[in-house]
Amino acid sequence: MVEGSVNLFQSCIATAPFSDLVAAHPNQVERGAYAITLVTSLIHEGNVEGAYQLAKRYSTGQLTSCSILKGENGESFHELAMKWIESNHRPMV
Repeated sequence: MVEGSVNLFQSCIATAPFSDLVAAHPNQVERGAYAITLVTSLIHEGNVEGAYQLAKRYSTGQLTSCSILKGENGESFHELAMKWIESNHRPMV
């Protein structure tokens, strides 16, 4: 059973980036259940600008997530992700 799941996963990844699979998952579409996973997978795949724009939509409430993680200073994961991208990956405009 596990071997079949691994083979299915590998065949899915071969045809689409992981972030596409996460974005299309019903739990993400309906509830934003994988919002953090989606932002981090975009960063990992090198789509830093896409991750920034998505994090911005979550942090402003344009998109909703069923899970809101906050840091020590009360900033959401998405706000912290935006700050990290701004300081490490985005050209200063």
